[in-house]
Amino acid sequence: VLMMLAQKIADKVHECGHAVKRDELFSLVGAKKGDKAVHAAIDYALLESMLLRRDALYCSPRQAGRVRGRLQRSTRGFGFVGDKLGDDLFIPPNAMAGAMNGDIVLCTILPPKMNGKGPEGRIEKIVERKTKYVVGIVDLKGRAPRLQPDEMKLCDPIYIDKRFLNG
Repeated sequence: VLMMLAQKIADKVHECGHAVKRDELFSLVGAKKGDKAVHAAIDYALLESMLLRRDALYCSPRQAGRVRGRLQRSTRGFGFVGDKLGDDLFIPPNAMAGAMNGDIVLCTILPPKMNGKGPEGRIEKIVERKTKYVVGIVDLKGRAPRLQPDEMKLCDPIYIDKRFLNG
């Protein structure tokens, strides 16, 4: 119920088209000012990056030049993040910030380039990890040991601290 109310609040803020004060959030969902469930849902929406706060105002990620969505990564290292509000955002390999395929992420929309391609972004925050365990092959060659995941789309190699190899 908390998650559904948080999503409803986030949707209403986006629909109104501008940032709003905390008191206005209650009226957007038809609740009385001070409703404890709405307070909890607002806090949850902030925690999950469904809403963003700037000073005393609350806005949707899109209104703040950001996108919150699920990362769909390719085997070549780049990926796309989409939300239900606009075009998918292209994420180049150097802007992944450690995110794995399927993670929920918050991205900053970068200024458009003059190459005629779609919008591009950079991952700022991993909101939720989809993958809890990674299976792969440990490569001990080179300066630092690393785990190469069996699923190529999952992520780049994961570097392992040598202290954790003997256990």
